Amino acid sequence: KEYPDCGIACAHELEQRIQVYGPDNIAAFIVEPIGGSSTGGAVPPEEYFPIIERICHEYEVLLIVDDVMMGCGRTGTFYGFEHWDVTPDIVATSKGLSAGYSPIGAIMSSDTVVKPILESGGFMHGHTYAGNPLSAAIALAAVQEILDRKLVENTRNTGTYMHECLRELKDKHPLIGDIRGRGLIAGVEFVQDRAMRQPFPANWYVALEATEIARNNGLLLYPRRSVMGLMGDHVLIAPPLIISEAQVDELIDRFDKTLEQLGSLLASHVVSTFADFSDPTVERYQQRDDVPDYAIGDVSNVEAQDEANVTAAMEIGHISVADMRFGQEDEHA
Repeated sequence: KEYPDCGIACAHELEQRIQVYGPDNIAAFIVEPIGGSSTGGAVPPEEYFPIIERICHEYEVLLIVDDVMMGCGRTGTFYGFEHWDVTPDIVATSKGLSAGYSPIGAIMSSDTVVKPILESGGFMHGHTYAGNPLSAAIALAAVQEILDRKLVENTRNTGTYMHECLRELKDKHPLIGDIRGRGLIAGVEFVQDRAMRQPFPANWYVALEATEIARNNGLLLYPRRSVMGLMGDHVLIAPPLIISEAQVDELIDRFDKTLEQLGSLLASHVVSTFADFSDPTVERYQQRDDVPDYAIGDVSNVEAQDEANVTAAMEIGHISVADMRFGQEDEHA
């Protein structure tokens, strides 16, 4: 389905699932504001989150936003969900919270969630490294740097420029099927046929090939597969929040070079595929000489074949089930 003819079916499906299982059996709905590695920066339609929030409130299901990858300025707002006028019940964040210098994560909850827990006496929760002072100090410094240097604003402006440049590359390279994302996160999907959205064969490992070529060109990409992790290829581009437009130009030049080399490699794959192809099709009405009678409908002289029966074959070879079970087959196995 395609927007807007889809009628935002992706959001209304949540209500259908709740009605199937019953709201009393569902604690929460967890969602990324913008898709991360699994969907390559997929951005939902503008109506999506308001519909999701309305459904969650109506059925008293908690709305939990996974802002681990998209939080702390990555998409041009400090939190990814801030692109829409919604208020989650719980938000999880990490990654950019410490700029990757030290492991740390945080969970923020609304008063509606926290107050009943406190009034009931709370609950014991903790782990060995909770409240780690080094991680806390690094996170504080990283967040302060993001705010003082106005990196969220830089992400929004420079990210817009980066996406404009990537769309120009899409016009140049037919192997790009889609450019997704917002701010300084971009998903680039590779397809064999853009019109039909046909992915490349899974055993060509296109995203991995692109990543290796890019590394040789001094560019780091994040390869993933788009369809259930089994097929389809995309890469994520996620430069530092401090990147300038001049550095974006350098990134685009290196990616353009990467796509040129990737296109040549894929072309050679196509050529070799056709070169190795042999047509096994038998001309119509042509019959092979060694086809048995029963295969062409003549069963008048067909006799039973003992070897075609598993039990008979074992008896002929003097192999018992017990022998086979314990690996004691004789030379007839």
